[in-house]
Amino acid sequence: IPDKFRKYKLVNLDGKLIDAVTKKPLSARVTAKSSNARERPTVVTTPADGAIAMVLRVGNKYQFGAALPGYLPLNQPLDLATAKEGENLEKTFELVPTKLPFEFEAYDKVSKVVLKEPKVKIIEAETKTPVEVTMDGAKAVAVLDLGKTYR
Repeated sequence: IPDKFRKYKLVNLDGKLIDAVTKKPLSARVTAKSSNARERPTVVTTPADGAIAMVLRVGNKYQFGAALPGYLPLNQPLDLATAKEGENLEKTFELVPTKLPFEFEAYDKVSKVVLKEPKVKIIEAETKTPVEVTMDGAKAVAVLDLGKTYR
């Protein structure tokens, strides 16, 4: 649409939705809700490559949201008060997984030498449930739930 016929000044948002840990793209429903109550939210579903394409109004503030099982909900602001009409904005949105990999090496207390095949036990503090720990040589790997306490 030629500029003289446009009712609003607009910007293009080219974004990406990714996993905050692995940096791999995610497919989810993404909503951009404007601070202008008269403007309807913009909703897109990202394809497998995580690409987001939206046209938004210059001068508005937006709240971006996305939810996906196994991830914390996204709730991120974007202020377009200083954006220029016709500008192409690039933005990456990261969803944080609720289960995070935790890697560590086990050391001998006295000699401070890395143990080759240590026996490691991690217990979830509240339920006293053991967490599965896999060993890769001297490296131990466990997947832990965000927000829980472990011993």
